[in-house]
Amino acid sequence: MPGMIDTTLFGLLHDFFKVYLPNQRHCSEHTIRAYRSSMDALLEFVKTEKQVELSQITFEMLDSKMLCAYLDSVEKNGCGVSTRNHRLKCIRSFFDYAAKFNPTTVIYFAEIQKVPRKNHVKPDVVDYMSETATKALLEQPDAPTRKG
Repeated sequence: MPGMIDTTLFGLLHDFFKVYLPNQRHCSEHTIRAYRSSMDALLEFVKTEKQVELSQITFEMLDSKMLCAYLDSVEKNGCGVSTRNHRLKCIRSFFDYAAKFNPTTVIYFAEIQKVPRKNHVKPDVVDYMSETATKALLEQPDAPTRKG
């Protein structure tokens, strides 16, 4: 079994979840769990797509094309646009952290920034009943009776 190729990625992930989010940003357990879930799912997706062991994943594999493919798979698996955008936010947060604490990763942060948020689709406009139809509907109950 080959050893870890990119110790930078996993070292930064460890520090992000164990030091930065809880101690410096004072995030709640729920927030940390959501961020971890997003990163875990991305890494699992990359592992499957590239057919490599988890320990062999590198920053180079986490490019904008891979991230777009991952986010598309999130939507295809039944999640909505808001979930997709939240996962993108979580992943960007990690890359922002990595760029601040290890200048060699700035290029990867810039690559991830290419992936845009997805806009929500506006719902169809609802046609309302005409005034005449509304009056007819309201005149139907027999007001003097108990059921009316």
